[in-house]
Amino acid sequence: MDIAPHCCGTASGMMNTGSAAATIQLNGQSIFSDPGANPAGDPRRLLPWLVDHCRRHAIALPAGTFITAGSFTGMYFPKKPGTVTGRIAGPPAIT
Repeated sequence: MDIAPHCCGTASGMMNTGSAAATIQLNGQSIFSDPGANPAGDPRRLLPWLVDHCRRHAIALPAGTFITAGSFTGMYFPKKPGTVTGRIAGPPAIT
């Protein structure tokens, strides 16, 4: 399960999370707390690539398409169900 906060955005805006403090909790227990980082560096550089790729292959992205650019904290495999809370410095927590 990829429970990590992602860099994300829509055509109307992009969240700047090139490197930001990130925390993940499972049932209140910390499973990640570190500056998160995307393996691609600043993930905003991936959006022009996606646009060009879609243009070259005549692929239309519907309005409101949500785009993610990978994990900032890696993958965690919980042993049982639970409540996950993820935070990146700045935006509100996601539970």
